[in-house]
This record gives sequence, structure tokens and C-alpha cells, in this order.
Amino acid sequence: MAIDIAWDNEAQTVIRVDFVSKWDWNDYHEMVKFAAQMMNEVGHTVDLIYNLQQSAPISAGAITHAATTMRLLDGRMGLMMVVSNAGYIKALLSTFQLVYKNWSDRVIGAASVEDARTYITRNAGKGG
Repeated sequence: MAIDIAWDNEAQTVIRVDFVSKWDWNDYHEMVKFAAQMMNEVGHTVDLIYNLQQSAPISAGAITHAATTMRLLDGRMGLMMVVSNAGYIKALLSTFQLVYKNWSDRVIGAASVEDARTYITRNAGKGG
């Protein structure tokens, strides 16, 4: 599977999404639907870690698809951590934060999954 999704902790407060090979927007939207189902099973806000470190290049339309995700998961999602060191991903993240200022404090870049976890722990309850 091009996108792996699972709970990142036993408390089911963080979903980790690993983009592990070539994927398309249909794969992405299936993942988002599954994430929504996971979130509906728990009675609290859930943070997301999008691990793009092993992802194939992202197709056009990433900012629009990310905004659609934010609207779909709003009210259930806290922080969305985007893990990547790729310049292209960092540029997309910066552009998203400029265009969608109302979500800019909830969509955050991180250099590693561990950095994302640390940020989530330090900012628990600030998303959503």
C-alpha cells in the first residue's frame, strides 16, 4: 500500500500516516476517509502526523487537497504535523499557511516523526 495509516500511540490521540511510495489523490482521499472513521471511534480530538520522508513526489493540487482535508476533519482534528525535509514540501507548507491563515497554527512542519511527537506533546489541546 502506498499510504499506511495507524494509531501512533495506545491512547489513540495521534494518527500516523506514512506515505511510503508512489500514491495518487484517490489513495489520499481513501486515507482521509479512513482517518475520519478512526477519529469517529474515539471521543476526543486527534492529531495527525503526515510522514512524507519516503513519499514519491507530490502531484499538483496539494494545497487544495489539504484544505479539503481540513474542512472534512475540522472539529475532530487537532494538529496536522507534516514531516519532511524536502524543499518542495516546505514551500507547499509555507504557501498553505499563508493562504489558509485560519489553519496556519494547526498545520506545522517537522524534520522528523520524533520532532512531530514532541511538538504534539508540548502543544496538547491547542489544536482543533
